[in-house]
Amino acid sequence: MEFSGQYLTYEEYIGLGGTLDLTPFNLLEFEARKQIDLRTQGRLKNIDSCEIPEDVKLCDFNLIQKVDEYAKATSKISEGGNIASENTDGYSVSYVSASQIKEIVSSKQAELQDMIMTELYGVIVNGEHIIYNGVLQWFVIVAWRSITRALIRVQGSKCGLDITMTMFGSLVVKVLE
Repeated sequence: MEFSGQYLTYEEYIGLGGTLDLTPFNLLEFEARKQIDLRTQGRLKNIDSCEIPEDVKLCDFNLIQKVDEYAKATSKISEGGNIASENTDGYSVSYVSASQIKEIVSSKQAELQDMIMTELYGVIVNGEHIIYNGVLQWFVIVAWRSITRALIRVQGSKCGLDITMTMFGSLVVKVLE
């Protein structure tokens, strides 16, 4: 099977220090490219491969590495029958629950999106920012993720948020206890 439209060629991948064989590379590059296309609303699909910006190639490389890491971790969980831990003294086994797996997948998807948004921020192709989704939409998504992460760090805290937006587009966040 031939893969066309790649943002990063196998030769470029190896030149950057990649270690995958050709077939796994092609499959993971396809997945990484789909993630980039999703976040860029397909703005790179019709660009000639020689015109793909270096930032996109590096982002693709990093996504391939990250998706490969996730795939290996996922296969480790499924090979072990979703075993989270095992104790042989009194023999007990703990399993990863469906909600934990869903949470892991959700956090990995958010991490991939954050990588793309961070690495491709400010990249312009044909006079257009490739990750532009509307100023407020992107700002609110990034701000909400930052706020959520900050709240998660406050372990055991049961608090709420009062979020308001000023007329200039700034978010004002108050933590309610």
